[in-house]
Parts: sequence; structure tokens; C-alpha cells
Amino acid sequence: MTGPEVALFFHILGVFLLVGASSISHLAGARLRRAETVAEARTWLGVLKLVDPLFPGAIIVIFGAGAYMVSDVAFFDWDQAWVSVALGTLIAAGALGGGFLSRGLRGVMAEAESAEEGPMPASLRRAVLNPVLFAAENVLDLWIIAIMYMMVDKPNLAGALAAVLIATAVGAASYVPASKRLEGVEGVEG
Repeated sequence: MTGPEVALFFHILGVFLLVGASSISHLAGARLRRAETVAEARTWLGVLKLVDPLFPGAIIVIFGAGAYMVSDVAFFDWDQAWVSVALGTLIAAGALGGGFLSRGLRGVMAEAESAEEGPMPASLRRAVLNPVLFAAENVLDLWIIAIMYMMVDKPNLAGALAAVLIATAVGAASYVPASKRLEGVEGVEG
């Protein structure tokens, strides 16, 4: 295998790792939102805590292998719009996931740890159902899909930006139905 072939293997492996971690995260998040007791919430938060470190590792592998391919392979170039937009989106995804979402997850975990055993209290329910965290997770996942689209289609600047903007808008729009889940939770106005 040549260097670019090895890099492509690791690049695709990083994408699989990222998509796998994201899938597990979504499943655990869905189960967490349905949890009725503090113990159930802690179980699913434990799964999320285990998956959380996979994201930065996957992003590093994707970036490293991708950077090698762009630098080494003749038909890829740093000046291509899709490369720049995909790289910027990957960096933004790392910031959103590693900064905002990880911090939010730690807040929910702290709320769960301080809660007494038994039915889930309203304060923990509000933290679990936070529509901003839900929408941010969806934006992040749709950015991953937008990046995969760019890697396959290699669009011009307008196409690459459109993919990211559509992903952002659809992910952000998930805030609306997520905020409806808070209706009826004690201490939350509808």
C-alpha cells in the first residue's frame, strides 16, 4: 500500500469511528430522555461519558489523514473550496462537541450525581431535556454528513457552504420540537 492509500484507510476509519460514536451517543441520548428514574439517567449518562472521548480522537485521525492526502495527492489541493470548508466545519465540530456539548454533558452528569435515588426530579428532567443541547448535537451530526458529502462530491465554494448552512439550519430547527418536551415539567413555563 502506498502512503495515500494508508492515509485513505485511516481517514475512512476515522469517519467510521466518528459516525459510530455519534450513533451510540444518539441512542444513549434518546434513552436518557425517556428515563424515569435517577438510576436510569445515570446509566445512560455513563454510556455518554464512555463515548465522549472517542470524538476528539476520531477528529484527529480524520484531520491527520486528510491533511496528508491533501498535501501528497496531486488532485487534492488546500486551495480547493471543499477542502477549506470541510476543514473549517471539522474544526467547528470539534469546538461545538468538545466545548459546548461536553460541558453541557458534564452539567447534566453533575445534576444526576447530586440527585437522590428514585424518580427523576424536575431539575434533572430539565437538564436532560435541554433543547439547546439536543439541537447542538443534531447540528454536529448533520455537519458530519455535510463533510462526508463534500468528500464525495467535492463541490465548489457555493455548494460546500450550502451543505453546511443547510445542515446547520436543519439541526438548529430541531430545537423547536425539543423545546415542546419541556412543557409540563415542573418549574418550566410552556
